Order: sequence, then structure tokens, then C-alpha cells
Amino acid sequence: CNLGGMYESGRGVERDYPKALACYKKSLTMSKQNDREAARAWQCIGNHHFYLRGDYEKTKACFEEVLRINRALYDHKPHEEVANGYLGIGSSYMAQGNYPKAAEHYKEALTILLSIDTIDNKTTIPWTHAKLGQVYYAQQQYPQAIETCNKAIDGYGEASDTEGVAASHYVLGNIYSAQGDTPKAQEHHDKAIALYEKISEAPATLYSVAKQYCYHLADIYKSRGNYKKAHHYYEQVLQVRKEYFGADHPATHKAQAAMEAFAIKQS
Repeated sequence: CNLGGMYESGRGVERDYPKALACYKKSLTMSKQNDREAARAWQCIGNHHFYLRGDYEKTKACFEEVLRINRALYDHKPHEEVANGYLGIGSSYMAQGNYPKAAEHYKEALTILLSIDTIDNKTTIPWTHAKLGQVYYAQQQYPQAIETCNKAIDGYGEASDTEGVAASHYVLGNIYSAQGDTPKAQEHHDKAIALYEKISEAPATLYSVAKQYCYHLADIYKSRGNYKKAHHYYEQVLQVRKEYFGADHPATHKAQAAMEAFAIKQS
């Protein structure tokens, strides 16, 4: 999968998404059917379909393979790689708007992760809490959403993940806004703005280049009537998503729809 990752990110070679996918598939055919390399290849292919193609059914199918292989490899015992399978499936359901199934798989992953003494990726638990918070928010289960988002903030803080903390404050602000608590909404949105402004340009990743944090800033400034700043950030999101994801990706469509809705509101 390493060569595929280079083509996907553009590290040392020209970015080429079809070549990246071809490398992942070759890695899968070269591995044994049910070994760790096969699970890793399925995960790379699943992430490719999720982030770059927006094909959530294929993503789910890939992570079902990841889960199947890793459960067998680790004898159905709690392991971080098993949790990753549940997380991938949960994210597929979430992207499709199936929030009950997303919550089910995120909770399975969280149960596993919390039972493990040592986890390689320190942001996995807060990321899972953050996703659960978003699922609860989408289902208007606000007390649970607030609780899990605060757990995400604590975990991201311990992992020194500024962007994760900021994103969780953004979601918390939205939750309080939905409840009509304007002061609390403003408090958390202010924290999100302050943290996002501290984020410097980092080496390109699928997450950072998609400028999700700029989308959050645009949303906050729009809600406050600062349309000049909102327009600036919406433009930045759309431009970067077109460049890295392509015009037909769901994330690009979302940015385009946001820009169009914003333009209509301003006309």
C-alpha cells in the first residue's frame, strides 16, 4: 500500500488517484487472502472509495472485509485493528445518513478501544467520540451529543490535536445553537475560531487539503452575518475540493451547494 499512498498524496511522485487504486489492488492480489497485508489493502481501498470517490457502498464492503479478516486474525479478541473495521463501516453508514447503524458501529469500536491498554493512534478514541457526537446531534439527541463532544475535546487535548479540539468546539456550538442557547453557542464557536486561526499550513493530507476547518469557519461567520469572511472561506473550500477530490465528489457537491445557497441569500 505504500506506493499507492505516495500516488494518492503526491509525496515524491505526481498525484495520480487511478494509479493509487491500482497499487492498492495489486497489493491485495499479492497478499495472502486472510493476512494482515490483505486487511491493510482492503482498508486502503476502502479509504480511497470513501475520500476520493464518495462511493460509500464500496467503502462499507471493503471495511466489512477488514473487520472479517482482523476478527479472525486476533481470535475475536479486542484489538485496535478490529475497531478500525467497525469505524470504517460506521463512517460509511454516517455518510449515507443511516445514523442508527452508524451509532451502532461507532459504539462497537469504542467499546473495543476503551478495553485496550495501549493504542497506537492516540486520536482514535477522541475521533470516535467526535463521530458519535455528530451522530447524536444529527438525531437531535443533544445531551448525549454534548457529553461525547466534551469527551472528544478532552481526548484531542491530551493528544495535542488542535484541529480535533477546534472541530469539536464547532460541533458543540452548533448543538447549543440548535437548542436556542446563543451564549453557549457563541462561546464554543469563538473557541473554534481562535484554535483554527492557530493552525498553520501542514503537509498535505486528504483531511487538511479538503479544508474542512475552512468550511466550519464559513458556517460560523455566515451565522454571525459576516458574509465577506464567510464567502472567502466557502470559496477556499470549493477550490481545494475541486482540485483534490474532483468536481463529481459528494464533498465537492456539498461545498458547491453551500456556495450557491450563500449566493442566493446574498442576492
